[in-house]
Amino acid sequence: MLEVRAADELGLLHRVTRALFDCELDVVSARVSTIGSEVVDAFYVRDAAGAKVTRPEDLQRIEGAVRAVLDRRPAP
Repeated sequence: MLEVRAADELGLLHRVTRALFDCELDVVSARVSTIGSEVVDAFYVRDAAGAKVTRPEDLQRIEGAVRAVLDRRPAP
């Protein structure tokens, strides 16, 4: 499960899900919430083979891609 907390802004959900797609992940389920001016989104993801992502290097790559979206910089 990947949780994203950030200031709400137009296009944020699209950018986050695009980053997950670019990491070759399937979003099995998502819970998207807006609380005031903040989003609290939870994404349940699997790799392309349908397995849970557990390798530390994959987790680090995914985290970097999502952080890049939140920071609005190019992904590593």
